[in-house]
Amino acid sequence: MGIPLMLAVLFTLSDLNLAQYCEKNNEEEWSYHGSINGPKEWREFYPECDSERASPIRLYTDRMENDRNLTKLIFIQYDVPIHRAEMVNDGRTVTLTPRDSIKRGVLVEGQEFTLQYLQFHFGSTDRPGAEHTINHIRYPMEVQFVHKNGANEFAAVSLLVDVSDHLQIVKHHSIGFYFLMTSVYAQMESNPAFDPILEVLPEVTFKGDSTKLRSPLHLNALLPENPASFYRYYGSLTTPPCDRAIWSVLRTTTCLGRHQLDLFLGLYSVRREDASPECLMGENYKPAENPREVLASQ
Repeated sequence: MGIPLMLAVLFTLSDLNLAQYCEKNNEEEWSYHGSINGPKEWREFYPECDSERASPIRLYTDRMENDRNLTKLIFIQYDVPIHRAEMVNDGRTVTLTPRDSIKRGVLVEGQEFTLQYLQFHFGSTDRPGAEHTINHIRYPMEVQFVHKNGANEFAAVSLLVDVSDHLQIVKHHSIGFYFLMTSVYAQMESNPAFDPILEVLPEVTFKGDSTKLRSPLHLNALLPENPASFYRYYGSLTTPPCDRAIWSVLRTTTCLGRHQLDLFLGLYSVRREDASPECLMGENYKPAENPREVLASQ
């Protein structure tokens, strides 16, 4: 996938969803771009979304504690390709749910959690859209692997996604701070691991659209080369009702080509008949909460 480059970049972080206001989104119970039901209003109906454990959060590597006793993150049957899965546009994000009999999952702190779905958070043409930020850097996209155990407790794995021209996005927002980016991949034109998703993504362009995968999806190919290295904290899911969850934010990012990311940026938060530029789905992220105790794996 290319050689990681260590690059100092200028970046100013804003947690405001400034993409657009979509009037049609006000008809939903909650939204990202409605004027009466956006992230700032979620707490009125979903208190956990504004609790002390609310996610996402801002991550700062110089404030983390390296914990040698942090148990290894083990992925279970992620090497078994998904042949049957459903992809749905619910107007807020796109979710991919396996529909086969394979029990894929993750082992977190000695507990086994079963994979429920993947969801995608992304920005717009000139703004990145990952939910978690690292050292003030917001990446273009975040893929969240959401798992649940028998006690209805959640464990989520966050995969941050860069793009080949991320520096152009960063430069657009550069006003005053120097930070270190650790995973920009040079000459990254495309990532074939995402092809089974991107192949059918245009079929869920509008709210209410659903489709099925036509090609097998290899989850282990989506993950970076060293998925066992991560940041751990106790938080919540980032969408209402914001159930409590154990988070593992993978330390190493992956990468997409610009044309691949553009397919996500063409999705809408409304039905086909209501589609307009201000109702694009992009910047579907919850503003980050203040930092808290975060452990870093060895």
